[in-house]
Amino acid sequence: MTFTIKYIGPKKNFDVDAIRLEMLNELRRQGRIFKNDFKATTRTWEHQPEFKEEIHLGANQASVTVTTNSDIYKFVDKGTRIRWALMSGNWKSKTRTGVIGSVRGRGRMVICGRRAMMKRRIKARPGIKARKFSSTIKTMRTPGFTRGMQNAIKRGLKNVWE
Repeated sequence: MTFTIKYIGPKKNFDVDAIRLEMLNELRRQGRIFKNDFKATTRTWEHQPEFKEEIHLGANQASVTVTTNSDIYKFVDKGTRIRWALMSGNWKSKTRTGVIGSVRGRGRMVICGRRAMMKRRIKARPGIKARKFSSTIKTMRTPGFTRGMQNAIKRGLKNVWE
């Protein structure tokens, strides 16, 4: 998300450091919110991926990025074309597309891995349906992020108008 700040109005002395401090504090707060949303998507998982939030405040943009190095999470988020795993007949996924959260699943993995399935002459199964957590969180949180950054700038400019 990119924001451009351009002051249009009478020339006044304002404290750039105060504005920057308020914006950094807001970015940290928004980063925690985003990270908690990502953690909510894996709440019931046995394997808990680690999420890291990174904030950036440059001359022309402010951004929050949440990353993970978990391949499993990336497969679930982006989806896959094929799956080299055979699930039990009562399988129910813990997550759904476009839903931020995780519920109790059901079932188990019967056979896992390409070699194991090929040995039993089982073809690759249809892939994992993309859950689109990243895009859902971005869409859901963009208005609050924008509002939060605008309020941070207002707090930083408070002394100019007094």
